[in-house]
Amino acid sequence: MTEADWLRGDRLVLPLTATEDEVITFAEAAGFNEGHERRTSTVYERVWIISGPLYFHYVDNTETGVSYVQVTGDSARSVERFTGIARKFFSPREVPDLMTDVRSAETSDAKAFAVVRLATGLMSDPPPEAMRLLEEAFGSSDRDIRRAAMLSALYVDWPFVAPFVRRMHEHDDEEPLRQQAGYFVERNDEAS
Repeated sequence: MTEADWLRGDRLVLPLTATEDEVITFAEAAGFNEGHERRTSTVYERVWIISGPLYFHYVDNTETGVSYVQVTGDSARSVERFTGIARKFFSPREVPDLMTDVRSAETSDAKAFAVVRLATGLMSDPPPEAMRLLEEAFGSSDRDIRRAAMLSALYVDWPFVAPFVRRMHEHDDEEPLRQQAGYFVERNDEAS
């Protein structure tokens, strides 16, 4: 089974008050076995083995400040079951709440942060209203909000964000944003 074949449960965007210690406590109390850690300059990921090919992930993007948990594996039933258990324990920000956070943000920094959190919480077949909010962020006059929107390409299935990222790559006023968008375009064009 390749990584592309893995089933992925919803990314459960953790409340701002959640800590890594809470995630560790949850994993230990559930009897998960320690798997591995991966750290890059922007992402810290810790993985526990639930059983066989079923895993519990904690991901903290240190660049964006967004953290989430996710269950992956080869059994849809098991992934859904353990995602439900994690959802009850962590009370994550659900997509409607994340959309409200984007709409109610009062500063550009708050809006950029809310846009990244929304993108993180979206999975396949995102609601049209969420995609409208991302499209608005891509068209924002604020560079930081546009950059946050571009980061949605890390989380949202490529077909949904490709037109926005391609437009940014071709037309954004900021050269660094055009280059970063170009990275996503190249990466996804090579994969297809």
